[in-house]
Amino acid sequence: MIAVAVAALAAVAACTAPESPAPDGSAPPSPQAACLLKQVALTKGAAPAEQVLTAVRRIKVADTAEYENTVLIDQPVVPAVTLTGPGPDTRAVLEALALQHGDAVAAAPHQGLPSVDAFLSGIERKPGTLLGYAAVLRQSHGVTATCADGRSFTGTVTSWAMPDIGAVRCGLTLGADAPAVAVRVQREYC
Repeated sequence: MIAVAVAALAAVAACTAPESPAPDGSAPPSPQAACLLKQVALTKGAAPAEQVLTAVRRIKVADTAEYENTVLIDQPVVPAVTLTGPGPDTRAVLEALALQHGDAVAAAPHQGLPSVDAFLSGIERKPGTLLGYAAVLRQSHGVTATCADGRSFTGTVTSWAMPDIGAVRCGLTLGADAPAVAVRVQREYC
């Protein structure tokens, strides 16, 4: 308990301790000063991407009438930025990275279920079980954000790329060229 109190006091002292003047004699920016984002960059060392299912819907059909329509997964992937210290607005960092890197960093969440539902609306209902799915590659990159006043912050951006939307029928054998995610969905949810 005492160690926690000492650490908390040290953190407060670090935030309020006077800083040395800048080389030009002006007062340095306080750690809490607003950061006007000047530049962002992805750094090397991206973690391996992981394919995650964001949505799975199961439709069971007897003759031509649906008798079950169940959402098995509805887990949007929400992009996020974490930075060391009170740096620039993380939403601004995410949007700047999305503009710069397009396919590598998405700023908006991936909502798989609406895409699955739209995809399934065009598939003929036949007796049996049909699984619609959506998956993305969830990936993390190192990031550096620089403020207009020269302060820099490092951190991580986690986002998604390469959405995959499809459907599989239970009981049918998938070909050797079937996407791995389709094989996984059939194996785990049929």
